[in-house]
Amino acid sequence: MDRELEKLCAQQVPGDTHSNLRVAADYTAQTFKHILVPVWLLTYDFYGKSFQVVINGYTGQGRRPLSQELDQDHLAVVAGLIVAGTLLAISRLRH
Repeated sequence: MDRELEKLCAQQVPGDTHSNLRVAADYTAQTFKHILVPVWLLTYDFYGKSFQVVINGYTGQGRRPLSQELDQDHLAVVAGLIVAGTLLAISRLRH
């Protein structure tokens, strides 16, 4: 990056040649807006519905899309476990 910066500055100096050109660059407040990483896309069918998973090819971590139907199923299972646990606790208190 420094060599490219010197080259660009040298092009701005008037005349055909230059000597003792010194460039002192200060790189502060550097930000990154776009980072390119490899990505794996996986599409699969589950109960007749198509789902897509995106996996970061650099870290290997991915996220699955959250489906409202699946979330309702999970909620029903958790509610069932809570009811079963409550009934079990009540039956043990009576004995």
